Amino acid sequence: MKCMSARTSVLDAYRAGLELGESLRAIAPEAVVLFPSVHYSEEFEDLFAGLYDGLENRDLLVVGGTGDGFYEGDSVESIGVGAMAFHGGNGVRWGCAMSGQGAVENPRVAAAECASNLIDNMGAMPDLAITFAPMGCDGTLFAQGIREVMTSPCVGALTGDDRQFKGGAVLANGRVVGDAAVMLGIRGAFHHATRLGNGYAPVGALGVIEQAEGTTIHRISGLTATAFVRKQWGAPMSEEDLYAFCFGVFSEKELVAIRSPNTFDNASGSIRLFGSVPEGTEISICSTTKEQMLSVAADMAVACSGQISKPTGAFVISCAGRKWLLAEEIHSELKALGHALPDDLPILGLPSFGEFSPPNGVTSISTNFHNVTCVMTLFGEAP
Repeated sequence: MKCMSARTSVLDAYRAGLELGESLRAIAPEAVVLFPSVHYSEEFEDLFAGLYDGLENRDLLVVGGTGDGFYEGDSVESIGVGAMAFHGGNGVRWGCAMSGQGAVENPRVAAAECASNLIDNMGAMPDLAITFAPMGCDGTLFAQGIREVMTSPCVGALTGDDRQFKGGAVLANGRVVGDAAVMLGIRGAFHHATRLGNGYAPVGALGVIEQAEGTTIHRISGLTATAFVRKQWGAPMSEEDLYAFCFGVFSEKELVAIRSPNTFDNASGSIRLFGSVPEGTEISICSTTKEQMLSVAADMAVACSGQISKPTGAFVISCAGRKWLLAEEIHSELKALGHALPDDLPILGLPSFGEFSPPNGVTSISTNFHNVTCVMTLFGEAP
């Protein structure tokens, strides 16, 4: 699997796409993942037109979405476009599929439909899928829909914006797909490995969710959700606390997922998350430090590189919340991820509003939904 990444800060959408296409054309891409900043939102068609003209080829698959900027190589960018091109050759098959509209309202149905369409289009289960879903989608239910259909690993993101929370864009083959999800499938002679980490650890006692509606938690262990936080965290919730702590989701006393607060209402005591957690689930307050976040990123890179002898590209989905917490130290996360990788390895990343990945070391689960988590997929030639 040949990979090549590129970026541009050109503000004119057509010229930005053209520059990227000309940069990536050398490997004759069969598929491209595209991460534009939201500043091109009114001109995505021009961006695609320039990309296709630069590539001198429209017979390829292009998917992607927006987040809070993008990562490319060792750069963290807020404005511009990042892209990664893939060429698998005769031994690799590609596929692309979409769901219908309504992914925010019915995320489980949309995810299952998207996965089913991808398998139908490819005529077989992909070895790896990459998915993008619209901001506002319940990531927990979206991941459930994928698991109902797909047995192979699936990585990806909920799209987002530049911390305005106004909406993200999902992109596929020359257009914005609206309230739909998209998947890129890969099958054949290539090697891949995925690891995830976040650095969060429990700091409070376990509680049980007693009342929840969708992604909103109302009551935990006899208290309102915000009162539970105040008791375990030691202070009332504030805007500054968002992403400083998260909820750890437990199964049989084992921490299995992290859920990040999205909004809260101290008057009603409710907290809305980016992904739902069912009533009866045990949760606790979890916290982290910058040092723990960076240590986990370095460990992920070591684990991934240990599975791929000759890596050709790295694809990263890292929560925008990590970017906001690390602030000017976000460059250190990229350095930590690159610690065990070749210096010239192509790297593309998205600061997302939710992450999809199978659990570390588990092959029986295609994907789970995560928050404030970093996911890295390493590509390589067939073993």
